[in-house]
Amino acid sequence: MSFYHDNFPDKKNFEDNKRRIFSKEQFIEIDISNVESEAKSDSIVVIFTQRYSSKSFSDTSRKELIWATTEDGWKIISETIIR
Repeated sequence: MSFYHDNFPDKKNFEDNKRRIFSKEQFIEIDISNVESEAKSDSIVVIFTQRYSSKSFSDTSRKELIWATTEDGWKIISETIIR
C-alpha cells in the first residue's frame, strides 16, 4: 500500500479489501502484459492487461494506473479497471 497516495480515492476501503483477499487465499498469481505508458507533465499513465488467479477466483482485465510525483516519490493516485 506504500505505492498508493494518501489521497487515493477510498484508500481505507481499498486497503481493507486487499488485506481481506490476501489473507484468505492460499496463493495468488498476478501476471501483467501489454504494458503501455504515457508521460504527462506531472504524471505517468500506465495501461496493462492483468491476469489474476487464485484458488477461488480468476479474472483478466485491463487496468489504468495514474502515477504522480509527490514529496514522497512516485505514488499511484488512481487505479481504474477498463473492461
